[in-house]
Amino acid sequence: VDLALKIKPNCDYVWNYRGMILNKLRRYAEALVSFENCLKLNDRSASAWYGKACTHALRGELDQALENLGRAIQWSPDVIRGMATTDLSFQAIRADARFQALIQKEVTVLQPVCVTD
Repeated sequence: VDLALKIKPNCDYVWNYRGMILNKLRRYAEALVSFENCLKLNDRSASAWYGKACTHALRGELDQALENLGRAIQWSPDVIRGMATTDLSFQAIRADARFQALIQKEVTVLQPVCVTD
């Protein structure tokens, strides 16, 4: 991955992938830097916001985890909610009411339409 970044340092998805790898290695501070680099290039990257949320959750930083999860949901609601529901990174915060509120899909209730002749 580092070689890919030397060749193409402005590639947001490589920065994101690097962050995911660093999370798996429990190198959380470095992972956050990688996700930030991705977001500098593409601030609409749901994956990078999600990666930051995972990293903060794994570090026990609840408020930051929820804030970043909310940003990820903003850009890709269905996919991110589905992933967050089962991702072990959120194990410690899954029961938190704020986490539950974020992953609950908003339901739009349609009002009946009366048709008159």
